[in-house]
Amino acid sequence: MKFPTEYENYPPRWATFDEGINEHRAADFKFAGTVPDVRRFGARYRASRCFREVKFVGMTESTSDGYSALCHLLLAYSAFEYLLLALGLDQHKTNTLLTTAERQKILKNISVLDSGGALVIFMKRHLRKAHQRELDLYLSGQPCNPFFLASGLRHLFAHGVLTPNPRDSAGRTIPSVAKVSRYLTRVLVKVMDREFGKQMDTFEASKPKTTRPS
Repeated sequence: MKFPTEYENYPPRWATFDEGINEHRAADFKFAGTVPDVRRFGARYRASRCFREVKFVGMTESTSDGYSALCHLLLAYSAFEYLLLALGLDQHKTNTLLTTAERQKILKNISVLDSGGALVIFMKRHLRKAHQRELDLYLSGQPCNPFFLASGLRHLFAHGVLTPNPRDSAGRTIPSVAKVSRYLTRVLVKVMDREFGKQMDTFEASKPKTTRPS
């Protein structure tokens, strides 16, 4: 039988931060943000990793599944936002977290999941210019920042615009909400794991001296 550990469902190598921060500062881990920023990231990340599903009574299975996928994305993106805050990274610069090959792969996979771009076209109508510019690039087949697709979904769901079964301009149901949301959630988790791990690598390599007075 597997017993849960103290750091289960936290970011990989969270113990390095949690134990090291007792004697060091956030800056020793090369975080631009504060210790509370990093701890909030850990808490939101844990909530996302512990998430399994949301169940509803009186809804169809597909609608319930769509809401569940959107809720999971909302939790994952919330953790991602706090990681960006800890890293001192603006959303417009998040493209730097991905290689060109990774961006291409992510955008290609989304185009398969959202065949014809129906979901992205729906999203664009309800988002502000910064998001619209990125979505326009995506729809025209040009390189764009995939994180704007994730934040756009999160924003529209959180504000009640997006449901699991939105309709296009012709009144047809768009079936890709759950699939795209789950895929972007996996992307966010992979990136968060990698970027947090980099900070821990930097800390362990530098072996900073304790900042506490003797």
